[in-house]
Amino acid sequence: MLPAYKHKHEYLQPAESKKPELRLIPGGALDLFTCPNISGNLRLTKAGCATQFISAQKANIETSLQLMHCQSCSIGEVNAGIKATPVLPKICVRCEHNSFRRLCGKLLCLSCYNRAREKVIGRNARGSTPIRFIPLHIFDYADSLIVVGRDKPEALRVVNAMTGNNSLKPEKLIDYGVATPSEINHWWRAIVLPWSAKRTNRASIKI
Repeated sequence: MLPAYKHKHEYLQPAESKKPELRLIPGGALDLFTCPNISGNLRLTKAGCATQFISAQKANIETSLQLMHCQSCSIGEVNAGIKATPVLPKICVRCEHNSFRRLCGKLLCLSCYNRAREKVIGRNARGSTPIRFIPLHIFDYADSLIVVGRDKPEALRVVNAMTGNNSLKPEKLIDYGVATPSEINHWWRAIVLPWSAKRTNRASIKI
């Protein structure tokens, strides 16, 4: 049995499951419940939960990872009285893993970017020469857009990300062979960075 508390504020025991149900504490000036979606048995008021949920709908998930669990929370929906806005994870064009963090150049996850950067500068964090890095090739799509990738599927994903064209034709992609570190660096700085600096989801690159 739970011990009797003399104070108005009584506290719940840690939640036994992750079921999205409210566990309010009766009585007292504050009604607290334990959030099942955030570790550490965080206790919130309904108003505080609603505030975080609303903030999560407006926040940029790239810079507000602390609100990631609030984005699609059913409890937050009830407390705030509004529906959650769907948040789609970003997908790295190289490893194809989902990422809620920012993509470097709007294309690569941080891990893939760092591996490519190590190839460009010729050393990794330990000062050794990268030997397991899969070579990148230079591709030209329809004589209008130069991209760099490990193979044709990746190159097509890059073209799709930069143009928004979902009806790409693989036969229009020409492989010009393995790219040198200087060519990779030049492509990133001359093409990717200016494109990713645009304040739009997809640049207006025409192909």
